[in-house]
Amino acid sequence: MRAWLFTPREREVARLVIDGRSSEDIAAALFVSVHTVRDHVKVIFGKVGVSRRQDLTAALTGRAMRPASGDALP
Repeated sequence: MRAWLFTPREREVARLVIDGRSSEDIAAALFVSVHTVRDHVKVIFGKVGVSRRQDLTAALTGRAMRPASGDALP
């Protein structure tokens, strides 16, 4: 996560996103509003160059995500 210059809070949020936590769960865990979590997630998406949580998780962990059922493989 250092490669993207995340702030300490962005690293916390990113770890929880990787764990599959919802915005509501992250907000409760970090004692912030859901709106604040969504703002952090948007900034993280911008830094990494993705637009979905699945893509963020794949980029940060180095693991490709399995397509959802019905999605075609690239």
